[in-house]
Amino acid sequence: MFCQNCGKPLDKDDKFCTSCGKDLGGNIQTVNRTGSAPFISQEEQKAKDLAITSLAISLFAGLCSFGLLGFIGSIIGHRAIKALEAVNNQSHRGFATAGIVIGYVLTGLSVVGIFFGILLLMGLASGY
Repeated sequence: MFCQNCGKPLDKDDKFCTSCGKDLGGNIQTVNRTGSAPFISQEEQKAKDLAITSLAISLFAGLCSFGLLGFIGSIIGHRAIKALEAVNNQSHRGFATAGIVIGYVLTGLSVVGIFFGILLLMGLASGY
């Protein structure tokens, strides 16, 4: 049997989950998962979704040449890493890290592009 809160294995006599501390109150409500997919808590699924969203937003920003949107992907990536650490799962950390790196690179390129665009406009305005 497995804990409904965290998915860790339970003994028949357990009064609380030894992994997450969930009080089972003497009435063990567990899921018998023989041959089923691994249990994923809602917090863990949200953390994984944040990691994938971070990468998707950063890639979208790059494809649309709108690098400042990559900054949002970086912020979401940092939140995803904190959420993954909170649920002690690092399986999607690479997605979050990639979203952060791509987001920062695109943001930096956008800032440089804006800077040189302003210099170009100043040069054209002054007659050079």
